[in-house]
Amino acid sequence: MRSPHDDAAVADTLHTILSGVTDLLGFELATISLAQPDGALETVAVAGTPEARLALMGHRIESSVVESELADAEEWGPLRFMPHDRMRLPAERFVWVPQDVEPTDDPTRWHPLDVLVAPLRDEEGRLRALISVDSPEDRLRPAGEDRKNLERFIDQTRPAVLNLIERLRERGHG
Repeated sequence: MRSPHDDAAVADTLHTILSGVTDLLGFELATISLAQPDGALETVAVAGTPEARLALMGHRIESSVVESELADAEEWGPLRFMPHDRMRLPAERFVWVPQDVEPTDDPTRWHPLDVLVAPLRDEEGRLRALISVDSPEDRLRPAGEDRKNLERFIDQTRPAVLNLIERLRERGHG
């Protein structure tokens, strides 16, 4: 059984990790979703606006739906990018869409339905967590040094998040 102390410590750790994306890398929103025993991914940490946090905390989506979208995403090192115009997931499945990002067909600009995630897999290749980032402050799709910095961040963060998940699993928390 999970204790409130365990949940708070995990949430604090994950929020600290996400703050690196929002504070240092120029995104207004970052989330971490963890794989649950029932096959869903559940959002357990959100860095961003209070409105986004309220909408996204606890959101669940089937891992199979995520895996299907990831299969067609562009590979950017550890990241997967799915432009809005290639998404198969209907827009109404999005729990939160930034209201201050104007829709555009400019391929260099961020669209409010663009998806940029980092799937975190264990040694067996199972999806254990998903880090999502949204709403770049400059409203541009990450490129050049910005993208390299984000890729480095994910590469450095991946072991810490997977370690945390493994510790929780060993203690019977999923």
